Amino acid sequence: MHNKISLVSKANLLVPVFIWILNACNGLQEPAPKLNSQYIVYNSPDHQIYAVDIYSRNGPRKLANGFSPTFSPVELKVAFYNDSLRSGVRLFILDLFENNPVELVTISKPPRIRYLADAKWSHAGTKIAYNSQKQGTMELYVYDLLEKRETKLNGARGFAPEWSYDDRKISFWTLVNELYMVAIINADGTGLRIIDLGGIPSPAKWLPDGRLVCTIRPFSESQNPSYTDVLIFREDGSERVQITNDHRSHFFGVYDERTIITATTSALDSSTRFDLIDLHTLGRKEWVTIEKSVSPVVSPDNQWIGYVALERRSFPLPIYIIHTETRERRKIAENAYIGLSWSKRF
Repeated sequence: MHNKISLVSKANLLVPVFIWILNACNGLQEPAPKLNSQYIVYNSPDHQIYAVDIYSRNGPRKLANGFSPTFSPVELKVAFYNDSLRSGVRLFILDLFENNPVELVTISKPPRIRYLADAKWSHAGTKIAYNSQKQGTMELYVYDLLEKRETKLNGARGFAPEWSYDDRKISFWTLVNELYMVAIINADGTGLRIIDLGGIPSPAKWLPDGRLVCTIRPFSESQNPSYTDVLIFREDGSERVQITNDHRSHFFGVYDERTIITATTSALDSSTRFDLIDLHTLGRKEWVTIEKSVSPVVSPDNQWIGYVALERRSFPLPIYIIHTETRERRKIAENAYIGLSWSKRF
């Protein structure tokens, strides 16, 4: 009797495995994640979201209908938007290997929202910040994935939210007297403050030491969007340090606790040079240069840069990745628009 029960139990355990294999053979199920895998998600021109394992030869896999996909910093989960004439813009998340889109909230009802920045995961991966226009004005909201509830950040009118490294504060872009400025609010909706940096800033991002960094241009160059430098400052706007003076540099990302990445795009050949700048010494060294690209993104481990290559005059376009040390360059997809996002390495 014991042997019969044991055999039945083993058979029941094998049923899901057989179903998984059958679905995989029929193209309905992606194989389980492999060690040392790393993924990019992106948009196609027809608002489809795809994922591709950069270490696999299987090619891209369609995940869902939608746009602006962003990976969780801690899991293989993707946040994205879906837009329909009937339902408006809605925020979803899905697990990369379960293909189970879960609707979280409605961002706006028809007519469509005017400006919509990427949804931003908190560093712990438990909350998502986004802008919404469902009450008429552009306001910031936070969705708590653990408590499954949405919170409006009162007074936070703007878009392009960014989490501080401790997830206690959010910076965003706001419009004051027809001028864009950086604003900061506590994640619980208190302590709103506007920072006048004496120029036209890009949305600011946080550094690990609690300072912020943005790209900025003077008011006198308001009609010249290519005139930019990189500025670091405290959250009260003090201790401003302009760390580039070539009037062509943009902030691109954080390399480590004392180093940031800047990007400079050539107007002649559309090539982009990425430099590393030491925040202590302000020393600058060239890192990687890529040719004719848009939407470049660096992997969380800083080993790869992914980008959409301008090989044709119209979309869709191919995606390439280039290794930042060996300069190995590979094409990983052919049907891209914009909106690349890297997963961490698993």
